[in-house]
Amino acid sequence: TMDYVQNEWNELGIARNDSTNAQQDDDLFNILVYNTEENSTNITPGTIGYKPPKGVSGVEDPVTNIRSKEQSLVFRFEDLPPGQSVIGKKNIYESFNISNYKRLKMFIHGDHKLDILDEHLQGRKLEFIMKIGKDDKNYYEYHQPIYPFWDDGSRGEAALNRNNLDLSIAELSASSLEPGTIFRLDDKEGAWFRAIGRPSIRQVRYLTFAVKNVDPDPRSQPFTGEVWFNEFRVSDVDKTPGSAMRVKTVLKAADIFSVIAT
Repeated sequence: TMDYVQNEWNELGIARNDSTNAQQDDDLFNILVYNTEENSTNITPGTIGYKPPKGVSGVEDPVTNIRSKEQSLVFRFEDLPPGQSVIGKKNIYESFNISNYKRLKMFIHGDHKLDILDEHLQGRKLEFIMKIGKDDKNYYEYHQPIYPFWDDGSRGEAALNRNNLDLSIAELSASSLEPGTIFRLDDKEGAWFRAIGRPSIRQVRYLTFAVKNVDPDPRSQPFTGEVWFNEFRVSDVDKTPGSAMRVKTVLKAADIFSVIAT
């Protein structure tokens, strides 16, 4: 599974505009982990405590029947001005291959303060950005808007699931044939991806998450809040010859992804 341990992530810091030169500031940006045991009560003003996405729970031990705590990675930031991003980088010690899978998925939880905005503005305040690839010069870049909460119907609202990352790995890979070209997702408003340099899904050793304040008004107040990430995973095994290679991929990707073989 993706290792949601704080020391496995580096806080690269806060970046101005789309610059990759981030400045660290522990007073303004921190990476945390919330779980169902230690964080089930109030964690930040305005929230009622950590709850996982709908249908997600810890793993039950078949011997002891004890269920493990369920957890999410948390980006907490203060006074993030329009146009700036907070960036975290996952420590990856060996490259791996995800070409044997069809989908790249994750649940994202937007800050509760997004819920007080007019509905048409809720996806225009914060944006999630992922960069995944070989290194900081050769990667796939993915963007999508962030909406309040899990957006999954767990609070009694309509289950729109707009925060769910669900990306075709084949389409992501194909974008490397046209570096720099933006490809938009037909089924997710505001979501797009592109290839930078010469990335390959067969050689992944670089992974960053970012949250950007995309408020178009530079005079707007900076945003303080949190974004949670849960169950970053690959799914849908590509059932073509080469099962031995698939097993090898599962083992090598185990530190980064939950592997859902469906």
